[in-house]
Parts: sequence; C-alpha cells; structure tokens
Amino acid sequence: MTPRRSPRPAACAALLVACLGCSLELHEVGLPGADDGGASDVGCADGELACSGECIDPSRDPDHCGSCGAACGAHASCEDGGCLCGTGFTPCPAGCFRLDNDRLNCGACAHACVTGETCRRGECAPE
Repeated sequence: MTPRRSPRPAACAALLVACLGCSLELHEVGLPGADDGGASDVGCADGELACSGECIDPSRDPDHCGSCGAACGAHASCEDGGCLCGTGFTPCPAGCFRLDNDRLNCGACAHACVTGETCRRGECAPE
C-alpha cells in the first residue's frame, strides 16, 4: 500500500488566494413544474394539466387523478378528480380491497390474518 501524500502547502495556498474575493451564490433551481406535481405549461386546454409532457384531464385520468402522479391503483377509477373504488371494493389507505376475502385486509383495512389462516366472509379462519 502506498502512503498518501498531502497536497503541497504552496498549492493549497495558491488555491485559497485564487478564491479570495470570490463569492458564489447558490440558487435553488427546480425542474419546470416541480411545484405543481410535474405539471408545466405546454399549451394544454383549459382544465388539463401537463404531466410528463402530456396533456391529461385530472378529473378522469386514473394515473393522474386530481394532480400529476396521483394514481388510483387497481380496482379504482377517477371521477371528478377523486379515486373511487369499484363495486365490492372498499377504500383503504393502501388502495381498494375486498374485505370479505383479502388475507391482508380481512374485515377491515390493514387487518391481516396470521399464517395458517385465510379470509372468509370478512373473518380470519383456519385454512
């Protein structure tokens, strides 16, 4: 292993002298549309948003429901800018689930059955 050598003091001093009197101003620079979820003005019609360079209708688009990037997920549709679960599915914080037979959401959102159990009619039961 070769020992590390520190930079020569004269070289360091020269860099320091070169920077004296200089000042850098740092400015926060965001991507276009960063404040609005990725939307930017690309000439979309009234009521539409530009998401990833495409004009979308946030009142109906399930991948951009209400705002850019707000996806509804499986078993849901976008209506009037809000995600609605399909028939038989219940809205939970993690998405839409059938609480009558979902092992991880059995009878209630995020109520998981233990190993060796399954969900039947909204209750955990032995497999």
